[in-house]
Amino acid sequence: MKRKILIIEDEKPLAQVLEDTFSQEGFEIIKAFDGENGVDKFYNEKPDLIHFSKGNTSHDIKVVNN
Repeated sequence: MKRKILIIEDEKPLAQVLEDTFSQEGFEIIKAFDGENGVDKFYNEKPDLIHFSKGNTSHDIKVVNN
């Protein structure tokens, strides 16, 4: 079974680079482009690893970060 990574990144070109890189390493990719969607996918998909943009100002990301 592939390990799952949730990529929460609002910059779509960067999200694509991360997706390409992690998929080459064998991860199943789950993407979200904002914090609210990312939190939903976190609870629904139960990823093994999360990558998110520290600069994201979304309240939901701050909740996950804390």
